[in-house]
Amino acid sequence: WPEDLRAALHAAIPDAVAYQRGLAVEEEDISQKALDAAGCETVTLTADEHGQFVERVAPLYDEARATFGDTMFDLLEQSK
Repeated sequence: WPEDLRAALHAAIPDAVAYQRGLAVEEEDISQKALDAAGCETVTLTADEHGQFVERVAPLYDEARATFGDTMFDLLEQSK
């Protein structure tokens, strides 16, 4: 791609990411309200519980990384 187009895309990325994350938060809120209205129960993990979950799924994460490669996982880490 021409340099000016690449520069424009790179300049737009932070705004696009912020917009997408805002949409994700809105969608989560809408989904949670729908679940609540349907009488569903949701569980929010404590920091300790989340840590235990991460620890227990680590082998699956490693397996997926081996299967699909590092690129998407590296991008995920960079987005944090």
